[in-house]
Amino acid sequence: SFNPIGQAVIRLDRSELILDSKGTDAAGIGAVFASNVEVTGNAVIQSILNNGTLTLGAPNGFNTISIANGTTLVLDAIAGGLPVSNPGATLNVSSQIVGGASSTLTIRSTLKNAGFTVTAAEADALGIAQRIGNANVSRGIVALSGNNSGFTGTLNFEPGAGLRLEGVNSLNGRTFALNSANNLFLLEDGDG
Repeated sequence: SFNPIGQAVIRLDRSELILDSKGTDAAGIGAVFASNVEVTGNAVIQSILNNGTLTLGAPNGFNTISIANGTTLVLDAIAGGLPVSNPGATLNVSSQIVGGASSTLTIRSTLKNAGFTVTAAEADALGIAQRIGNANVSRGIVALSGNNSGFTGTLNFEPGAGLRLEGVNSLNGRTFALNSANNLFLLEDGDG
């Protein structure tokens, strides 16, 4: 698919990168953004293509997301909207993620529609108001498929976030804790 910024390096410093696509193919696959990303200040990378998959990094894993020491990168795949059957976004990160011990990677699935329920735990964790709405939300999923053995920092989950690990090196040897309504999906190619 078309990569609108080509091979340009994306530098994020206290900023947000929002990924979207005008559509997907029949299998739900959207654009591939095959660029290196340098995170030099706290930043967010968000996919707002619900009911589809956007990919950050070339399928061969040659791209890198580097997180500077002392900074946080939030990977955010938004939740689906109404009607209830509308699935959330999938943000597939095929780039390798690197970062030192004082870097942080946070997994998020933002609720974009005020009609959704925001539980007391989510409201406290996210610093937003509690809301009553549709409790049948399909949360987005962040999928890590690159070799992330160069990431030695902290992995955090916000309430309701989902993470899919696609390969033995996606978070090999990492220790992390799931909390309020988090989901962890493990996927391997099955060829032994």
